[in-house]
Amino acid sequence: MTIAARIRAWLELLRVPNLPTVASNAILGAWLGFVAQGRLPAIPFAGWQPQAATRPIEFRDLFIVAHVALGLCGLYLFGLILNDLFDLATDRRERPQRPLPSRRIGRWQAAIAAVALLVAGVWLLLSVNRSPLLVGLVSALVAAIVLYDLLHRRVAFAVVLPAACRGLAVLVAAVATFSGSAFEESWLPVGDRELVVVLVPAAVVAIFVLAVSLVARREVEAGPRRLCTKCGQTVLDEAVRCPECGEAAPPRESRVARRSDLGSAPKWVVACGMLALVATAVLGAPAWTPEFGEPFGSTQLIRSLAVLGCLGAWLAFATRSTPETPVPKLVGRWLGSLCLLDATMLAPLGPLPVLLCVGLFAASSLLAKRFAGS
Repeated sequence: MTIAARIRAWLELLRVPNLPTVASNAILGAWLGFVAQGRLPAIPFAGWQPQAATRPIEFRDLFIVAHVALGLCGLYLFGLILNDLFDLATDRRERPQRPLPSRRIGRWQAAIAAVALLVAGVWLLLSVNRSPLLVGLVSALVAAIVLYDLLHRRVAFAVVLPAACRGLAVLVAAVATFSGSAFEESWLPVGDRELVVVLVPAAVVAIFVLAVSLVARREVEAGPRRLCTKCGQTVLDEAVRCPECGEAAPPRESRVARRSDLGSAPKWVVACGMLALVATAVLGAPAWTPEFGEPFGSTQLIRSLAVLGCLGAWLAFATRSTPETPVPKLVGRWLGSLCLLDATMLAPLGPLPVLLCVGLFAASSLLAKRFAGS
C-alpha cells in the first residue's frame, strides 16, 4: 500500500469532516467560560461592543482555546477508533469497505493510536487547568465515550451518550478557561447567572446531537424478511440455517436508508437546532448591562443581524436535501452544521468566535466532499 493510500485510510477511520465541529464546540465552550468570568474580547476587530469592566480576552488566551480544542479532538478521535474496533464484526458485514474490515489498517495499529490519542487528549486538557472540577468533567467525558462504544449496539438508551459527550465537551472547554486561583475559594467559581450562560448553550448542543443520533440509528434499513430458498420457511435474523429443512440461510439483506424513510424526523432535528435562539437570548443579556450601552442601541442591532445571518445560513444548509438523499450523508451534513449553530450562539459576543466557527464549517464542508462523516 502506498503512503497516500495509508494516509487516506487513516483519514477515513478518523472521519475527519467531524473534527472541525469538535473544535467549534471547544471555541463555544471557551468563550462561554470567558463570559462567565466577565471577560469579553478586546482584540482588534474582535468585538463590536465596548470592553468589559474586568480583564478582557487577550491573544494569549487564544492559545488556551487552541490547547483545549486539540485536547477535545484527541478524545473524539479516541472514541471513533474505539467504536470501529468494537464494531469490527458488524462492519465486516455492513461496511466492508471501512479501513479496519478491509485490513487497510491493522487492529493493533488502531488500538495503539487510540491509546495515544486518549493520553494526549487528557494531558492537553489537564495541562491547562488541573482543578478538581475539570478533572471530574474530563473523567466523565472519557467514561461517556467508552460506555457508548461498549453499549450502543446492546442497549437503546446508549443513544443519549453522544449527546452527553458533546455537552460535556462544551463544559470542559468552559471550565478550562477558569484561572487556577479562582478555585481557591470555591469549587465552582461562578454565580448562578454565569452558570446559566454556560449551561444553556451546552444543553442546546446536546439536544441537537441527540436528535441527530436518533436519526443516525436508522442509517441502514433492514431488507425484507429472510425466506429459505428450499422450503420457503421464515428464517430468523440470528439463524444460520433454516429451522425446517436445515438449508443454509440466505444472506442478510440491508440497504442504506433515504430521507424519505425518516418521516417527520428531519423536521424534529431542525426544530432542536432552532433552540439556539434560546441560547442567543441568554448570551445577549450580558450585552444589555449598563457598561455595554442601551439594549436597543446600534451595537445590539449588529448583534441581532449577526444572529439572524448565522441562523439563516444554518437553516439553508441543514434543510438542503431531497427525498432520495442517503441518511448517512444527511447525518454528516447535520453534524457539520454544528459549526454554524455554534456561530449562531456566539454571535452576540463579537465577530472573532463567529469567524472562527464559520471557518471551521468551511473546512468541514470541504473535507465532507472527500470523506464520509457518518
